[in-house]
Amino acid sequence: KMQIQSENDVRPAMAVGAQGIFTFRDSPQPAIAQPNVSVNVSADTTRALGETYVVATKKFWKARVSGGYSYGNAAERIALLTEFLSPQALQFNLGGTNPIEAKAKDTVFGSILFLPKPSYPLAVEVIRPNGMPLKPILFNFKLGYFLKLNFDLSYLRFQGGWDLLGQFSFRYTHFPRTAPRNAPGTK
Repeated sequence: KMQIQSENDVRPAMAVGAQGIFTFRDSPQPAIAQPNVSVNVSADTTRALGETYVVATKKFWKARVSGGYSYGNAAERIALLTEFLSPQALQFNLGGTNPIEAKAKDTVFGSILFLPKPSYPLAVEVIRPNGMPLKPILFNFKLGYFLKLNFDLSYLRFQGGWDLLGQFSFRYTHFPRTAPRNAPGTK
């Protein structure tokens, strides 16, 4: 991610970036007619996803509002979060004869980050992949920051249903810390 324009009183901050995601499942999506469980990581159960994006961010009082657009297949990760968007479920729901893939090439997204106190932020993200069957919308509530955990609670809404998801995030960076541990302002 690289900032290309800083925020001032009138204009928002602008940034562009790219992200890559590697997903793997220890078992493939089970068929609806014959559910089974197997453990086998293979080329059929792994995917590489990626996207480039542009985002604008503006601060309003204690809230930071962002909106953006991304191009790439990374939004297809939403279909991996629920069995209702699996190829067999889409085939059943949409009445097709062949399995239907939940694919999207572009996405609109937005978020609101509210800071009641600087060390207790609350946030909600909205992600809407364009052109995906059943028109899913993911509402991601970042409650874990407020609870001092790296935990998100998500509500996935799509035509004909919804799913409630919990997610623990694990992040790694190869960049060194810019301040020593336990220094003022780094808690």
